[in-house]
Amino acid sequence: MSCTAAGAAPPLPCVYTESCRTYRFLGFIDVSSGQNSTQIYSAIMHYFEEQNINTEIVHIVAQSYDGASVMSDHLNGVQAQVQKRYPAAIYTHCMAHRLNLVVLDLCKSIKSAQKVFNILEATYVHFSRPSKNAELLNIQKQLGLKKICRYKNCDAIIHNYKSIVAVLQKEVDDQYDKDVAQ
Repeated sequence: MSCTAAGAAPPLPCVYTESCRTYRFLGFIDVSSGQNSTQIYSAIMHYFEEQNINTEIVHIVAQSYDGASVMSDHLNGVQAQVQKRYPAAIYTHCMAHRLNLVVLDLCKSIKSAQKVFNILEATYVHFSRPSKNAELLNIQKQLGLKKICRYKNCDAIIHNYKSIVAVLQKEVDDQYDKDVAQ
């Protein structure tokens, strides 16, 4: 199995069978309706059924997730449930996720990088939770700032920088003319 992003559907495992020794990424599944380990494990098994993958002959030999306990806990996590059914399915913490954590820790110690991430986060928060202002809701939809990752957030800001500055400047101007008592 592969790495997961926080709040995202987990990728499904690669398949290995005795007759066909191939490793293949199967896809993503939606787990938004339930995100405890039992629900995620059930969603994975249900996906196998939908894809006509015979779980009696498929052998999962490895699995890898981020460090979230719902995925990695050795007693009740998804990895423990997979391992109950497939004892050879060893668990390894996802290396890509570890690398991401290292990069994030490094960025915390570099003041200019920290400022960039703080600005990105503040911009995301500002546009992802607008008030009842219809214009901001429209900008949010156009920029695709709902439920996106940092890369897409950076990309959206770079490509729409002038529009973002214009909206923020308009907000400042609108607030400047208001009576403090309002």
